[in-house]
Amino acid sequence: METISGEVSPTAASVDDSTEFKLLQAYCTRRKKRSSKRRSALNESLVTPLRLPHHTSQLKPNQKAVGSSGLRRVAQGLAPPDELGRVADKLTQIADNVDHVPDVVVTDSDDLIQRLVELLREAGDELDGKNPELVKQLQGSFSYSLFEKVTKTFLDCVVPSWAGSTHGTQQAQIAMTFEVTSRLSTLDVQPMNRIMGFGAHFLQQNFSGWVQKYGGWEKAFDGQDDEDEVQ
Repeated sequence: METISGEVSPTAASVDDSTEFKLLQAYCTRRKKRSSKRRSALNESLVTPLRLPHHTSQLKPNQKAVGSSGLRRVAQGLAPPDELGRVADKLTQIADNVDHVPDVVVTDSDDLIQRLVELLREAGDELDGKNPELVKQLQGSFSYSLFEKVTKTFLDCVVPSWAGSTHGTQQAQIAMTFEVTSRLSTLDVQPMNRIMGFGAHFLQQNFSGWVQKYGGWEKAFDGQDDEDEVQ
């Protein structure tokens, strides 16, 4: 992974229309929907089923079907099977299969970085409400420089455990950058779009060359193996 030099702060104009930013939007949408489904399933398991009023059974069969199918169409419309959607799906699959190695100790001279990385690893994508004191400390002061340090430290702890080829390692680094950005965007430390802007800038600075080498995002994540790697 290339090193970002200096203290370059990404501007909205430089990232908001980028492919990286749009991919992050698609990725974060998928993570948010998964978390919502988890919470819904938990709530349903805690609620005693209620007997429906008798009059609801008088609805015509096609009326019930319209409601459920309509919801399915809405859900499907949020994630169309386009190029960005396919790449975002692949990224979530890779991120889900990366071992977060809980036994690896985070070593960083900055206590704030260390605490935040540990929180990201331990809490997964359910960061809401976790360590409110740390979140309060970061509110309004979470900069790109801090985002960069946290992401690099997180990748150094997690991605080296990835068992695969060089191509797979690069895919894992990129996928976990998306994952870190998604998790940080759920914290109330900066507006969500600003955090995604940080993530887009980090991806551009560190991985755009590798993605271009493989012909773009979709081709870079089409599942090719080590033997197909571009020389």
